[in-house]
Amino acid sequence: MCFFMFSSSVVAEEIAANNDDQLSLLLNDINNEYGTNFHILSDSELEYYGIPKTIPQKLSSSELNDLEQYLRYIAEIKMPEFEKETQEALSIMKNVEENVVNKDGLVKNSIMSNNTIVARRAINYATAIAEAYTIKDFYGNTIWGSVVHAACSSNMYQPIWFLAPSPTVQHIDSGRTLLWTGEGDYFSYVNGTQIYLGSGTQHTELYIKSYI
Repeated sequence: MCFFMFSSSVVAEEIAANNDDQLSLLLNDINNEYGTNFHILSDSELEYYGIPKTIPQKLSSSELNDLEQYLRYIAEIKMPEFEKETQEALSIMKNVEENVVNKDGLVKNSIMSNNTIVARRAINYATAIAEAYTIKDFYGNTIWGSVVHAACSSNMYQPIWFLAPSPTVQHIDSGRTLLWTGEGDYFSYVNGTQIYLGSGTQHTELYIKSYI
């Protein structure tokens, strides 16, 4: 009588391979129908985005059916929304004029605060973050000064999430507001698998009085 022992890593690899095959077929069908570019993130993509590799859970037939309906919803409803938001963000960026603060983000002859403020605001499937000093304008009002840092924070284990690796921040509204803009990508986390959905750009405004 012979007994065969399989390590957990071998079983996990087999499950991952089966999941990838099933998902890839489903994603290909969706892509062919809607012209999307949904795909499972490769190891190199996971490394590029800084996403930890996880062990996928085996999907049942009913779960695959539910996933298909969900992906169709994303393709039909969410992707056009992402595109609309992208066009709005790009239009705003194009028309922004920083005519009150100089290129360093400072009003001339102003006194900068000793401490920075970290401003956060929720955007679609992520959080926009900007850290900046404050200064006083010609009338003694507190406005934004030099920007120290900009970031995008997201929970990568959500059904849909967004990541902008290198967001930008501009001064608008006479320095009273920071315009945060993030060019990035949307993803979907499904039972241990990260799926790429598409690229997009988001924006939000950080009003100084909301943080002092």
